[in-house]
Amino acid sequence: MLDIGSTTMICEEGSCMKQRTSVLWAVIGCVVVAGAVLGLAVGAGAQFTFHRTVRRVVVDVVVMDKNGKPVHGLTRHDFTVYEDNRPQEMRSFEAFDLTADVTFVPPPQPKLPPDTYTNVPHEPERGPLYIIVMDATNTGYLPDQEFARAQLAKFLRSKPDGTRFELYYLGMDLRLAQGFTTDKQKLLDAFDVHRKEGHLPWVFLYGANSGGNDPAWVFQSLAYIAKNLEGLPGRKNVIWLSTNMPGPMLGPGNVAQPLAVLAAGLHGTPSSMRDLASADSDTILQEEIVREAVDALNFARVSVYPIDVHGETGEATWDGTDTIPRQLAISTGGEAFFNRNDLVQEIADATENGGSYYEMTYAPPAHEFDGKQHTIKVKLANTSYQLEYRPYYFDDDPDKPMTNAGKRMAEATANQVVAHKQGDSMFAYMVLGAPAAHDVLFKAEIHPGRTAMATPAQMADLQEQPAFFVLRKRKKPEKVAPPIPLQSYAIDYLVLDQAGQARSGQQVLEFAACAYDADGKMLNGLSQYAVRISDQKPKKIGEPLFRGTQVLEVPTTALWLRIAVRDVATDKIGTLEMRLPLPGEAHAGAAESADAGAGSSAQPVE
Repeated sequence: MLDIGSTTMICEEGSCMKQRTSVLWAVIGCVVVAGAVLGLAVGAGAQFTFHRTVRRVVVDVVVMDKNGKPVHGLTRHDFTVYEDNRPQEMRSFEAFDLTADVTFVPPPQPKLPPDTYTNVPHEPERGPLYIIVMDATNTGYLPDQEFARAQLAKFLRSKPDGTRFELYYLGMDLRLAQGFTTDKQKLLDAFDVHRKEGHLPWVFLYGANSGGNDPAWVFQSLAYIAKNLEGLPGRKNVIWLSTNMPGPMLGPGNVAQPLAVLAAGLHGTPSSMRDLASADSDTILQEEIVREAVDALNFARVSVYPIDVHGETGEATWDGTDTIPRQLAISTGGEAFFNRNDLVQEIADATENGGSYYEMTYAPPAHEFDGKQHTIKVKLANTSYQLEYRPYYFDDDPDKPMTNAGKRMAEATANQVVAHKQGDSMFAYMVLGAPAAHDVLFKAEIHPGRTAMATPAQMADLQEQPAFFVLRKRKKPEKVAPPIPLQSYAIDYLVLDQAGQARSGQQVLEFAACAYDADGKMLNGLSQYAVRISDQKPKKIGEPLFRGTQVLEVPTTALWLRIAVRDVATDKIGTLEMRLPLPGEAHAGAAESADAGAGSSAQPVE
């Protein structure tokens, strides 16, 4: 059966069975919140304790010289941070340099057997995460679309080695064309208009009919991207390619207001906003969408770099009005590029600036969850430098009443295996195309099993997943969909205990496996906790290993399989993503198929 709720997993060395529970790290408005201590009972009265961290405001500051180039070599003593015009004590400081920062370069790895994978990195990675959005909806002039497409491909061919990029295309909808990768060829493959999964079309003809000039469409897309990224550590940068970025138009004559003002408007800052002429319901909704998007971007530490692909216009503004893209960049600590013809260099500048920054934190004053906007100001001893950073944040209560849209989303995802919760790293890493994670190293042998039609119980479970879920009218009986064929996969994990927890007799891991279709929708998945209690020493010194097995039944329309292992005590994670069908699926034997088709439950490993 498809076991979406309470699950168990059995592991070696005096293991025990553990019911699925929920462990959540709360992160509020870019501030990590101190909370109560969580206790997780294990076995015969054993207790694991998890501590939440204290509140911190994180500020990423890009420092540029008069030529717009990043400035390196500064120390924490060169900076002063203010909140609401009051100086703050800096609690941490770290400098990042994209041109110099290269992570560990792994040695060559042996060839693995068929359908066997490991998340040991095979190439260096460096810098923050980059998301490029080709906004064809707001690029109505077809030559601009063709030019942007060609220039983006040219940049990707020469992008800095080790940098991780993700590609989205905004047309009829926001579609993932390529998940995070350092591989230039994989990024260029997204330009193949004949491939089955997401790609970048040649041109898009229906912008006006698909949200063109609609500010809600742009900012809802930005909010969606931000919410997918919020559980990932470190800075992220969105490079937005278009010729127009519409925003709410308010007041007499539809005068555009600065984005920071719009974002605060519904909370009475300034109060005069409500007095602007004839703010109808659509305008109020647009204000709320803008505020939620900017708040989500800052919460996830995402800076936006809008780039006008139309090139030089002879005007000093973006298509005659640069208010929205410039204010969006300012509000998130990014930079807007416009009135230039060197698109490849603009993307390169955004990449370098977004990857060369100073990260600093401070403990906010005692105004916990007041829901207000709080200003951030950073000053530098050398006043000739230009600084880019987010200038404010909203100290919102994570438990505040949800909006109607939030309630619908909560209802739709209530039974998801990796439901979206604030600060939940498992959700962020299980999104299709999320970056590879290597903090927990493991090997996975995947055994394709038999294909069989789903039972009514399995179809009922599948209908709770995002790709099948349809909000039903209250009191209306649920109708089970007709059965579909399911493919069984048995996943054998071998996890390296890098923290040496096996020696202490305590180790709790969370295992997750999810399948996705060509559109990136999750078709099915499961998440399980495994607990090992052992006072024995590892069988081989230096090789403490954790073994376990999951079985997942997947609709045959699935195109991707993503798996993860998370260390519950440290919230560290490791991930793998594989394209389906697997190379060995055609060679699965009948005996193996019968074995693997027992159901989506955990099995013991000898």
